[in-house]
Amino acid sequence: MEKEICVAIDIVKAYKRSQERGLLALRQFEFEFDELRWMTNMVFDLLNKNIHVSQIYEILQNYGDDFEDKRIHKLIVNGLLCIFDGQSIAYLIELLASIIGIKGKDKFLHEVDNVLKNDGYSMQPIEKKYLNKEPFSANTEISINDLQCNETVKSALSQMNSKEIKGILVGVSGESAQKLINMIDAFELKLIDEEVLEDTSEQFIIDAKNKFMNYLNQAGMAR
Repeated sequence: MEKEICVAIDIVKAYKRSQERGLLALRQFEFEFDELRWMTNMVFDLLNKNIHVSQIYEILQNYGDDFEDKRIHKLIVNGLLCIFDGQSIAYLIELLASIIGIKGKDKFLHEVDNVLKNDGYSMQPIEKKYLNKEPFSANTEISINDLQCNETVKSALSQMNSKEIKGILVGVSGESAQKLINMIDAFELKLIDEEVLEDTSEQFIIDAKNKFMNYLNQAGMAR
């Protein structure tokens, strides 16, 4: 199980490198596992022969008998195809987690969260979007008294959906947005930021704010 999680983390790191520097950067990526390096080079060779991604998937599947750990083979094949097919990191992570299975899923997701937080992959670009911004209106700003009680704030956020949280971030000032972002893990923040708000009215933002404020007021956290 431990090696499977490590292979999955290596795939996530490779995904990040491809997003930052392009797919060709994977040619020089320092994979921790020879099987993953070999399969990546195989994908490049097949692409150079103008073989379609779906056909590459079939070809890579046939190498399963060469792997002692069938789950690692499945992780590598599906992970690489996600990378080369341009799938989202959210899908990649959930797919890898499903292959790892119930027993190792939580540990894998915890490790992924650490990887994303440690290098700011998801956080930094999103933070920049909200820094130094004015609130949507005077009615949509939120101020939190005691940031030391952040578990209460996290609990309140956990009871809201992604669109509501994005509405709140749109509604508050950059300073308040930064405080809230610090209480959201990197992976969840990326999903929240990718949400498309069909309703961008002040009323929608106020409704989301009021829902959030109600949770905080119950604990004496907001003003």
